[in-house]
Amino acid sequence: MNQEQKIEYIAIEETDSFEYPSMETMFRPGIRYPEYPFGNELSEKTNQVYDMVRNCFVRLGYDKQNIGTRNWNPLGHLIKPGQNVFIKPNLVYDKNLSGKGIACVNTNPSVLAPVIDYVILALGSTAREGHIIVGDAPMQECDFDKMVAENGLRSLIDYYNKKHVPVKLVDCRCMTAKIHEGAWTFIEQNAPYHIVSLGEDSEFEKLNDKQLARLRKGANDTRDLFSHHHRGIHEYAVSDYLLNCDVLINMPKPKLHKKAGVTISLKNLVGISAKKEYLPHHMEGDAETGRGDAYFEKNIFKSLVADTRDKVYTASWNNRKFAAFFWRTVRSFFMKLEHLVGFDGIYDGMWIGNETIPKMVLDLNKIELYADKEGRMCNEPQRKQLIVADMIVAGQGNGPLSPTPKNAGLIAVAENCPINFDECIATLMGADVHKIPTLRAAREITGKYNFVQNEGASALMLSSRREWNMKGYRDISKSDTLGFVPIDSWKEAFNI
Repeated sequence: MNQEQKIEYIAIEETDSFEYPSMETMFRPGIRYPEYPFGNELSEKTNQVYDMVRNCFVRLGYDKQNIGTRNWNPLGHLIKPGQNVFIKPNLVYDKNLSGKGIACVNTNPSVLAPVIDYVILALGSTAREGHIIVGDAPMQECDFDKMVAENGLRSLIDYYNKKHVPVKLVDCRCMTAKIHEGAWTFIEQNAPYHIVSLGEDSEFEKLNDKQLARLRKGANDTRDLFSHHHRGIHEYAVSDYLLNCDVLINMPKPKLHKKAGVTISLKNLVGISAKKEYLPHHMEGDAETGRGDAYFEKNIFKSLVADTRDKVYTASWNNRKFAAFFWRTVRSFFMKLEHLVGFDGIYDGMWIGNETIPKMVLDLNKIELYADKEGRMCNEPQRKQLIVADMIVAGQGNGPLSPTPKNAGLIAVAENCPINFDECIATLMGADVHKIPTLRAAREITGKYNFVQNEGASALMLSSRREWNMKGYRDISKSDTLGFVPIDSWKEAFNI
């Protein structure tokens, strides 16, 4: 292997404009590029987002010999005629609980528009129904229809279908949830999926039986989670839309995350899970005595809060609304007591010591690369991955549900190198990648499902910003980062 083969390139375009195009233009470009597939249907206004995505493809040298001609096909080396492409934006929630606007929560449709256009070029006349699918599995409480209507994604998909280009928009969830009178109500959906078992190759196999029994996941009955993660059995309900694709286009909205530190391309794959109840998010107990990773110091108030939380979710899961309301009230009382005596208010793995999220995220990345269309784990990679990150407006603070906007003005693109990509982007955000548990754990993966495809490769950024161009993440000085501000429980991992 020569030196050039050991370098993975990440294109980063920067702008000083932090506004997205209006959906009234259907996110069309303002320039009629020679390869543009829709004739004179252009925006009367400049569309910098479209231009930036295109410039990233140019910067990476995609189909270099045809750049500037009508035959330019930048994704042709990744996508072949007749293949299935799954485009997975980061669709989290239909609102921002911080009240600071939705732009920093979900991938904006204006970034999807040029990507879909170039997927259409790559597929050519072979684009048939089911060949281009856009989808995600947002929060169980998310109103999917409201979200895609308000942000313009539904209108964008309709635009292509009116052009007789069959692009399908899907909700990958098997279950949604609503809160009414203090209790959760769960509603089943018919999203297709396969159960994928990692068995002894799961990152959770490193835990003992007592630790596995303390795994927890949000608004779900803990007994159900344990049925999917115990000794020798570690399984996930994975969307068929992901399993059936030949190429995944991973489109994260990079932001800070209260349980993972950062969420970029690796964490974005949580959205390939059709059932959230298969996803451990923390291990109940304190890290001080080694019982868990929900919080650091051992104290009775945190234990009581955790115990009553389990009772709330178990009651909700079994449709016992009065019991759920009662235990929610009791939990709130214990949380107030904990606050009054001056503890830190950290629960449910919302801190730098969460070692459960990395295991779950890395398991899903193994599945993305190695699971075939029937959900069987194979020895060879089953699909390619293109990463296109939307950082025009990113999120800082208490993400993913309550972030505040960070005007970053970036679009970043790479292929088949999610770890290198996330290390570079996290560094630009201001993180110390060695203190982000998911990134640290990703570098420690061994075995047959190691998703570092180019072992030993280094990453260089190809950027319109001189301070970043032709540099790896280790070469970026603190003064040249974007200075994202985290919540207090993650400050140790950031250069602030």
